[in-house]
Amino acid sequence: MARDAVDFHTVLIVEGLGALDARIMDISPYGFQCRARSRLLERGERASLRLPLVGECQADIMWGLKGLFGCKFIEPLDPDLYAPLLAQLLSAKPDLSGH
Repeated sequence: MARDAVDFHTVLIVEGLGALDARIMDISPYGFQCRARSRLLERGERASLRLPLVGECQADIMWGLKGLFGCKFIEPLDPDLYAPLLAQLLSAKPDLSGH
């Protein structure tokens, strides 16, 4: 499934690591790709992503490479909430500080 390109600063919570600064690079109702300054997260690890309108969403890490991670939501996002969520993610001002 195609993903929508975004640039949204949020928090990724990983068991044993706590809250990590994260930037969502793309998203779909089924998953997302993000950057986070962290050790390499491994396939099968569980994370929780904070999203506006939705709250915390559980996801499995599917792959990781040098701070870039691909994740699959445990439960797909509600289709009725996805369009307003995407609009909010797209309207957010990019974080130019490099975090």
